[in-house]
Amino acid sequence: MLKRKKCNVCGEGVKKSQNFCPNCGTQLKDYQEKWGMLGRNDIEGEKPGFIEGIGDKIINKMISSTFKMLENEMGKGFAGNQRLPQGKMKIMINGKEISPEIKPQKKDSNVKFLPIEFSNENLERWKKINKKEPKSKLKRVEDKIEYEVEIPGVKSIKDISIIKLENSLEIKAVGDKTGYLKRIPIDLPLKKYSLVKGILTLELDTIN
Repeated sequence: MLKRKKCNVCGEGVKKSQNFCPNCGTQLKDYQEKWGMLGRNDIEGEKPGFIEGIGDKIINKMISSTFKMLENEMGKGFAGNQRLPQGKMKIMINGKEISPEIKPQKKDSNVKFLPIEFSNENLERWKKINKKEPKSKLKRVEDKIEYEVEIPGVKSIKDISIIKLENSLEIKAVGDKTGYLKRIPIDLPLKKYSLVKGILTLELDTIN
């Protein structure tokens, strides 16, 4: 009869195929004998799972550090978005800077906006008075055009009406006994006008 192997610690019988004592858990076989120089897990002097644990800790620290960095950057970005932009904002289109500010266009104070119409009183006078076409002449002075219209008997600039038609200016004037009607076939903006001694002078803006 074969002699049964016993555990060196507790003395209980064990089988040859068993690596550990079923009674006390003592290791029965030398791991170097069965699994090589470094034992079953090929790790010398370390318990199974030790290196894996260190690796997990390092990876966890790296992931945690990465998340903290992302949170900091996101926090900075959010805080930056809440601040109002300082200074002028620049917009670049095709490499050229475009100002987003809308600047109001300055109106030329010399340019007169038509129509310049009669008052209600002069409108009633115009309906009743006799009318005729006045004499006129056109002249160019340097870079401007002046149009002179003879309207004797007209005492005030308020007695004059100037209306822009499609391609001309219509001038009406009310004197003491006579009304004047003149159409000037010039399509230019009116810069200024004046009445001196029965002569109405219109200064027209030339187009360069």
